[in-house]
Amino acid sequence: MREAREKGWGMAAAVLVAAVILLQPFAHAPSRGSGGEKSDLPFLGADLSGIQPWAVSLEMRDSLSGLLFDRDGFPAGKVLYSGDLPHASHGYGGPLPLLVVLDMQERVQGVCLCSNHETPIYLRRMERSRLLEAWNGKTVQEASAVEPDAVSGATASSKAVIANVGYVLDAYAQRGKEPVPVWRQWQGLRLFLSCIVVLFSLYCFFRPEKMRSGKTVLYAASIIVLGFWNGQMLSLDRFYGWLAYGIPPSAWIVFGVFLLAVLLPLLSGRPYYCAFLCPYGAAQELAGRLLKRKCLLPAKAAACLRFLPKILLAACAVAALTGLAADFSGVEVFAAFRFRSASAWVLALSGFFLLLSVFVKRPWCRYACPTGYLLSLFQSGRECRAAKSVAASLGKAAGRARAFFSGKQQEEGEKRGDGKAAGRNE
Repeated sequence: MREAREKGWGMAAAVLVAAVILLQPFAHAPSRGSGGEKSDLPFLGADLSGIQPWAVSLEMRDSLSGLLFDRDGFPAGKVLYSGDLPHASHGYGGPLPLLVVLDMQERVQGVCLCSNHETPIYLRRMERSRLLEAWNGKTVQEASAVEPDAVSGATASSKAVIANVGYVLDAYAQRGKEPVPVWRQWQGLRLFLSCIVVLFSLYCFFRPEKMRSGKTVLYAASIIVLGFWNGQMLSLDRFYGWLAYGIPPSAWIVFGVFLLAVLLPLLSGRPYYCAFLCPYGAAQELAGRLLKRKCLLPAKAAACLRFLPKILLAACAVAALTGLAADFSGVEVFAAFRFRSASAWVLALSGFFLLLSVFVKRPWCRYACPTGYLLSLFQSGRECRAAKSVAASLGKAAGRARAFFSGKQQEEGEKRGDGKAAGRNE
């Protein structure tokens, strides 16, 4: 009876996952007929990393404006493009198109030049004068009224930049705000459901006796909501992005999950994220139910394979520190949940380990996942033991130093006492 119930839950979860995969394109992006096409950054030679470091793609809504998106598919800002304006000004070397970057509250974050034929020395003079920052922090209406002075030694180029910024801001202000697309109104629901899944995982973590009846629901919710719908997963690529560019505002849920993944194992000694919340771990668990009897790897082979996550983690750390690589999405399988943009290698790797999990219990988690190994360090308490040993060593060193100096003071006191006694005798 129990096996039949679990098989029924597994079939329901599989149907839900398949439905979400089919509906995902409609939840994440508009159709090509109702909007623009997404393109990876940089756009038209404009490097926005210094202005909007979290943005990874741009979708032009029309010839004037577009939306910037972060790696989770959430809007990170807006851009206004001057290149298609009929009255755009030319610089010394010809057309001088630019992008005005706005935040979601429509305050100017910066101005970035697109590909042009201006003399490089003129562009450097404008950068040194900080002309491109003259509109920062202002609303569209406030920025359109700003008239900075031209840069000496780059007069034609700087006047073209000032004029084009004014033209594009005026054109956007006259058009007014666009209605929010229907597909973007799903974001509130996505965030709400993500919070529900995280709260449910915490309930299962603190009430493990309830996990037996709710684990299938939790696994299915992790795959659907955190995996396919939101892409809210911990990974080395995400950690590197946080360290290199900071934490984007839209990542507050996944950053909270990261804090829980560190603090809960550290305090309780039990795994949290890998066991309760990881979408790919949940997918392996559900796939593993297709075959009850699992294959056992030879002890030597299993011991050798357990070094693989350590090697991958060390290699990624070296590549990040030396600048050899800045994209680690191909090292792990998590990018497969965004299958429309995932590479063929990631999709093949994910499919291989998912198929293997039918015969071997959670093979990716046990033998290949560097993120899981990194989080397991907190679970095993190695950091605590290391901190305690360091504190004990420092305490011993302080005690020895105190004893040494107190012994010296005692010797000096004895010498002084002997000197005084000898003086009295004389």
